[in-house]
Amino acid sequence: MIVANLSIGVANIFYNAYLPLLVASSEDLQPYLDSTHPDYKVSTPEETADAIEEVMSKISSYGPAFGYLGQLTDLVLSLGMIMFMSDSTRATQLVILKSGIWLLVFMLFSASRLKTRPGAPLPKGSSYLTQGFKDTGKTMSLCWNRLHQMRRFLLAYFIYSDGTSTLAGSATIFALVELNMSTTEVMMALVLISLVAPLGCIFWLWLESKFHLHVKTMILLNLFIFCLLPIYGLIGMTSKMEFYALGLVYAMVTGAEQAFTRGAFAEMIPHGHESEFFAFYEVTDKGTAWLGPVVVGLVNEFTGSFRLGFFSIIFFYVIGGAILWFGCKIDEGIQEKLTYENEEAATESGTMKSIAEGSEDIEAS
Repeated sequence: MIVANLSIGVANIFYNAYLPLLVASSEDLQPYLDSTHPDYKVSTPEETADAIEEVMSKISSYGPAFGYLGQLTDLVLSLGMIMFMSDSTRATQLVILKSGIWLLVFMLFSASRLKTRPGAPLPKGSSYLTQGFKDTGKTMSLCWNRLHQMRRFLLAYFIYSDGTSTLAGSATIFALVELNMSTTEVMMALVLISLVAPLGCIFWLWLESKFHLHVKTMILLNLFIFCLLPIYGLIGMTSKMEFYALGLVYAMVTGAEQAFTRGAFAEMIPHGHESEFFAFYEVTDKGTAWLGPVVVGLVNEFTGSFRLGFFSIIFFYVIGGAILWFGCKIDEGIQEKLTYENEEAATESGTMKSIAEGSEDIEAS
């Protein structure tokens, strides 16, 4: 289980790192980026940035939308195997085997279709392990000293992402403990969420495009709706139908929040550094996955009420959302990225020029 979770975490890093590359090569953006394109548009930097943000949100939203459709298919197959097999142990074993085959098939499909992107050659005298530590140190230094808005964004995400991951697990416990729902009934809620979540991604994408809303506004709207769930868990939610209704609300925002967060972060990543920064992104998401359950457990322990424990999740959204709202300016983060890219390009150009001049001196001597 540890190896499996570690592997899927590493896979997510490279999966997310493809996002800026897919956006840059999107046909919708070529009229803004390619001066030789037949439909080339002379646009201001602000218009180009708006076009990039729109395409970024669209592609990022399609990811979880199709992901939830795949999850729905897998869940239906799993439920069928569990419900129609008399031996529950064997059914569980076959469900796990089926899930492994599912991952293998789509991994092979992705590997055969996606283009490889060779990285920089390994410096002479370095190993992949030592170079990995060096690159991690450089990335941390860059984020801390140069990309200030990205640093603040990661801090906000560090907090509110833990609320989102804790909410799903705590809602399951809430259903079992407070509402006396069966495991099958909870599984049906997961199927319902997987069915509605793709529609939520499409709806929020339409809303952003229709009213030209900023990606930061979209994230804050989603976090506000997330706040309503633990509030209603405290003051209401006494029936199974209410649980299913709140599951629909959760489904409408969970995929969109992931998509807009990832899209906003991708906009602030310097070109050529996608994988290393999305590694930070993944660590920020998973590195505090223990904090939410600990808070919920402590509140439940000291108050004797799981409803109060469930309500405590709201503070992750309030604190994380406040940091994002007041402390992070995504547009400035994009400018910081562009400034660093220009400086890096100038440094590389100077290095190549020095190498060329050195070669000419050797040839002349």
